[in-house]
Amino acid sequence: MDKLLTFAYNNLKKHGYKVYDNRPMDNVEVPFIEYGIDIPLRNTNPLLATLTVDVWDRRNSTTTVENLTNDIDEGLENLSYSDEYIQVKVKRQGRYKVDDEDPEVKRRQLIYQLRVFYKGGC
Repeated sequence: MDKLLTFAYNNLKKHGYKVYDNRPMDNVEVPFIEYGIDIPLRNTNPLLATLTVDVWDRRNSTTTVENLTNDIDEGLENLSYSDEYIQVKVKRQGRYKVDDEDPEVKRRQLIYQLRVFYKGGC
């Protein structure tokens, strides 16, 4: 799991914004990226995991949140990654506008299926 979290974090961090693996405190700098990986209880090879990416902003315009969401999607959609521990194939499952209780919050969500093959030594 650590290798998979590192893979996700490193790919999201490339965009130059703060990246969190769970919802940060209320007073963080925006925009920011939040992500989570859900792994089924039954471990198979390949492992089918779900990567959920949320992009948050508080500006009047949706331009920043849309551009950042587009950049993330272009970097992850159909990505194939391999190192000495894992091989990952990424496929987008959905892209959504998420409404928030706070009307100033702009939020987008991307959901990906990860096909993960673990190599020896992991």
